[in-house]
Amino acid sequence: MTILSDRVDISDQLPEAPQRKKKSRGSIVVSWLTSTDHKVIGYMYLMLSTFWFFAAGAMALAIRAELAIPGLQFISLEQYNQLFTYTPAHHLNQIAFCRTHTLLYKV
Repeated sequence: MTILSDRVDISDQLPEAPQRKKKSRGSIVVSWLTSTDHKVIGYMYLMLSTFWFFAAGAMALAIRAELAIPGLQFISLEQYNQLFTYTPAHHLNQIAFCRTHTLLYKV
């Protein structure tokens, strides 16, 4: 019983933790873009692949919506031609950013 009664409360003896200086948003972005930390690079890769996944999906939906019914529905002829010529790049985006992620992480 002497072990419990002889305990000393050290919470009064601990020094206060120093206050952290809050970083600005610009310095956080610069630190992320110039980082060589593998975890930060992984997070940036995930964010970029997610962005391109949704961008390529939006392009695919626009092309499919336009081809669903004959005639001009959603986008102009010039925009359709731009999307259609961008289709190889759309497929490249899907392969490079989405499929690679799936193969690497076995999702």
